[in-house]
Amino acid sequence: MAKSAWCAVSPMSGKENAPINVTLPAYTGRLARNTIATATNKNGTKPSKAITVNQAAAGNILTLDATKPDVATVGGSVTVNGTSNSSKLNWFIEIKPAGATDNGYIALDIPGLSAVVKVNNTAIVKDTAITGDPGKNGAYNLVSTLTIPASPFPVDVVLRILFRGDGGEAGQKSCVMTWKAGASTISVDKTSLNFTASGGTQTVNITSNDEWEIS
Repeated sequence: MAKSAWCAVSPMSGKENAPINVTLPAYTGRLARNTIATATNKNGTKPSKAITVNQAAAGNILTLDATKPDVATVGGSVTVNGTSNSSKLNWFIEIKPAGATDNGYIALDIPGLSAVVKVNNTAIVKDTAITGDPGKNGAYNLVSTLTIPASPFPVDVVLRILFRGDGGEAGQKSCVMTWKAGASTISVDKTSLNFTASGGTQTVNITSNDEWEIS
């Protein structure tokens, strides 16, 4: 069996006593690889000697665009590019409210906010083994398309998509962007209260997406 194409030998032929050089390219596969180069004489019984060539795995690879331009108040579509060699990918869309710490991201169920992730142009399912396991032999391209609705927040917030591969939290990567503020809204379930002469207490429920105060 011939050696693998990724193993380059020079020269490929010669005579008598001579050295050969074995050269391998950089490798991004998650699993180690090997091949066998065989030196065979041309004459007589054609004796041969096999040379096993091993190349170590690259380890876990995960890269991602670090930032994206601001997302308009009305929302839009954002494309985030990266590479990985993980057997599966998990991702999370999170919000950091105004004034929160660097680690103050929270996951919110916001209607219309979603992501479609493709590996080598084929959509994948989050936290599920990728069909064919392309990462075992080399890093693949990943493209995440974020669909972002109109902002429900009255102030700017930071939006991020965070990816985890086989390296878990230690190797996670995220892409952040500012989601520009939407309208400040407020409503009450009662706009008029009537009390008897003896007084008492009634409750008014306030619904708002902002801080508020009573005057």
